[in-house]
Amino acid sequence: LARQGYRIHLNNYGVVLMRRDAQDATPAEYLWLDARGKNFARRLAEAQEAGAVYRMTSPDGERDEARLVFERPLAGGGRRRDYKMFRIDLRFAENVAERRVSVGASPQTRAAVADVGRLLQEGYVVRDLFWADAAHLLLERTR
Repeated sequence: LARQGYRIHLNNYGVVLMRRDAQDATPAEYLWLDARGKNFARRLAEAQEAGAVYRMTSPDGERDEARLVFERPLAGGGRRRDYKMFRIDLRFAENVAERRVSVGASPQTRAAVADVGRLLQEGYVVRDLFWADAAHLLLERTR
């Protein structure tokens, strides 16, 4: 259907609702990248170079939003985008006596937050926060 100009509008647990705009029926394809896959970084770089644009996450069988859905026009087109992904590890410490939970970030997460701040100043925007074995932040910048 994407090759006939339909676009994903909604996506939920294996059911996708697509629609086609009467004024724009440009053929496209969708790339579904598993953020937990061994070759995710390579596939993300390939999608990025092919002009794919991030659209949404897609839940897997375990209800994790671990699959990222990218749309790529078949006729080229559009400005390319750069993507960066960061893992966010939070640490929880429960004090039962005081009925209190403390939340902290791992050293890697603190470093990632500093990198995210720098990238935001360089023109990246936050595109999504999703779960794939841990929280992840996806940033995007148009070239």
